[in-house]
Amino acid sequence: MKTNYILFLGLMGIIGGIILIGDYATPKQQPAYEPQDEAVEQPTPMPFYTYVEMASLEHGVDPALVKAMILTEVGPTLPRKPVSYNPKDHGMAQINEILFPQMKEWIGEHFDPYIPEHAVLACIKQIQWLLQRPSINEANVALAYNMGATAVRRGKQPSHISEKHHQRFHLFLTDIRENPSKYVELFNTVKDWEYGM
Repeated sequence: MKTNYILFLGLMGIIGGIILIGDYATPKQQPAYEPQDEAVEQPTPMPFYTYVEMASLEHGVDPALVKAMILTEVGPTLPRKPVSYNPKDHGMAQINEILFPQMKEWIGEHFDPYIPEHAVLACIKQIQWLLQRPSINEANVALAYNMGATAVRRGKQPSHISEKHHQRFHLFLTDIRENPSKYVELFNTVKDWEYGM
């Protein structure tokens, strides 16, 4: 009986070895190779004029106000360095350093006023915020952007610089609304502007 058991175990070992050798001897089938497209189509960058339009509308702000404000801040001779009278104002939207914490809360910690898209969003958010303040409207939003909403609300007399800023804004605003196509190419060359660099 014991002999038969030993023979049985030996036979099972031989069979197991044959199966194991067969597994290693049989080549495993590899998945079929599927060639990938070598040239992956990249998305076409959005024209900057279109970006300003879409971002403004998305936040419920008239795009003409945003374009006029940016052109006012960058200066009357474009593309040129902004007409900045305060070293703490930065980028094409001339965002003051005191507003950086608020902009980081609105736009994100990565906010950089020298990145055109960030500057546009900052301008939009600032205009949006100002227009929600009492006594601030389209007629005086440029003064509020330059002087602060509280100063305008309290009737503070604007400086000569602030008054020029206000007048330039309304000239741009009127022209943008009457001749919008005139500004398409200008905004689409925004990467070449010398805003604060």
